[in-house]
Amino acid sequence: MYKEYLKKIVHYSKPYWKTQLYILALWVVISLLGAAVPFINQEIINSLAQSNLLLSKLIQLLILLFVLKTAIVFLNFLAEYRFEYLKKEATADFFQKTYESLQKFPVEKLLQEKGGEYISRILSDGEMAGVVISGLIPSTL
Repeated sequence: MYKEYLKKIVHYSKPYWKTQLYILALWVVISLLGAAVPFINQEIINSLAQSNLLLSKLIQLLILLFVLKTAIVFLNFLAEYRFEYLKKEATADFFQKTYESLQKFPVEKLLQEKGGEYISRILSDGEMAGVVISGLIPSTL
């Protein structure tokens, strides 16, 4: 049962793999840049502890730390923006495909059963599908 759902999710997420890999690459770069911050902090502390303090070295380290933190914030904003945009795009595409299939649905079936249930399911499933499809590759890795 779960294999069937997983196959559907993988099938629906294929058009978005490039964007998912782009987001994943941004997250890896953000992590690597964030891992460099403690080393720069350690170097700043070591340079302050030394008796022969070179002010130029301290200023360079502080500028490097500022640039690094700014790059992390910018890349994080870019990754989150792309992730949210991908969620909206995947949700809209899912809604479009679902509404197209609903138009081919026999009217007699809607009259026999409650038609509102179908619409309710489409809305709730569409939101969830957008979240799952957009985060398939980044979340699993």
